[in-house]
Amino acid sequence: MMNDEFPKAVLFDWDGTLVNTLSFLLMAHNHVREQMALSPWSVSEFKSHVRYSSRELYATAYGDQAGQAMETLGVFMDENHLQSIDILPDALELLECLQEQDIPSALISNKRHDFLRKEVSHLGWDHFFKTTIGAGYAEKDKPAPDPLLLALEECGLTAGKDIWYVGDSETDICAAHAAGCTAILVRHHHDNEYLIEEFNPEFVFDDCKALQNSILSYRQRLVEKG
Repeated sequence: MMNDEFPKAVLFDWDGTLVNTLSFLLMAHNHVREQMALSPWSVSEFKSHVRYSSRELYATAYGDQAGQAMETLGVFMDENHLQSIDILPDALELLECLQEQDIPSALISNKRHDFLRKEVSHLGWDHFFKTTIGAGYAEKDKPAPDPLLLALEECGLTAGKDIWYVGDSETDICAAHAAGCTAILVRHHHDNEYLIEEFNPEFVFDDCKALQNSILSYRQRLVEKG
């Protein structure tokens, strides 16, 4: 890391970055498909779709029935989503570390805004984030830069390479670059070399602990330099 790349703020994606809800999301979307008498998505099919927010995905997947499909998804999510949130290893410790180091954080996800806020509150994590931006809150969702830029505006910050956006997908990397921020890929030990080769995140970490250690190590070097 270069001196001017040390983060002034760290923004986060949610699903796949700090928490794991993939199995539940697949179940929720396949519930919609079952109600519409369509064949279920496989895991690989679903993973190819999760780069989009539901409002964008459903407009393409269901056409004139997108509104009905979104309503069905919303009812299922509202009734079940708080029961299926698994915190990824060392995610909580990473957020605590940033707070202790006075590095502000914000949350930007393609999960529907109201569901995202409920999940954050359910975990008792509201105090970690200066703002929380979910799908539908900004004019466009990721990979457009709109939600990142809105989050920065609400935090009183300006986009730049000293703003890190931490995610796990091409959507996150593209959104960070489109906003003029530094893209951080946390792999969680998945075999996703193609993300590095095709989308060029500035920094790559195997897990949340590695990211935390890097921030602490660099902060210590700055202290030692005076």
